[in-house]
Amino acid sequence: FYFLSAAIITIFLFIIEVLNFKILIDALNKNINYLKMFRLYMVSWGLSLFIPGNLGQFSLVYLLNRENLGLGEGTAIVLLNKFITFISLFLLSIFGLFIFFPFKEALQIILIILLFSFITLFLIIHKKGRNLINKYILRKNSIKFEGFFNTFKKFYTEYLNRLIANFF
Repeated sequence: FYFLSAAIITIFLFIIEVLNFKILIDALNKNINYLKMFRLYMVSWGLSLFIPGNLGQFSLVYLLNRENLGLGEGTAIVLLNKFITFISLFLLSIFGLFIFFPFKEALQIILIILLFSFITLFLIIHKKGRNLINKYILRKNSIKFEGFFNTFKKFYTEYLNRLIANFF
């Protein structure tokens, strides 16, 4: 019973996760059908089982690149999906923090998480932050991720409805 329940829930979660990616990718007018996207996601998920921190899911960027989605665009899509998932889990976990921790500690944890979130958004959205990433992390490879910021910006200016649909 438990195995069957877990299998059904896991398959349902895969279907929803692929749908979330499809919602974001369709905004860029890239024709990747749902079954192909499902296959790409499953390969990426399989890799994430062997790479610590679920970082294997970033292999989806490479797989999407093979489907004519640029590295910058693919990275923006994967990061946006990760951010949206993070936000939804964070909002749900706030209640748990107040249940399991004293009020002051729960508030400190929430503030630390918000601080790191704002720093991350600063590094992505602000020109100085992007310059730091290009200079110290990407270096010569920054040219390969061309289009990242434009794609990222399009989603919170033009395709906000896609982000909201992905969230729900």
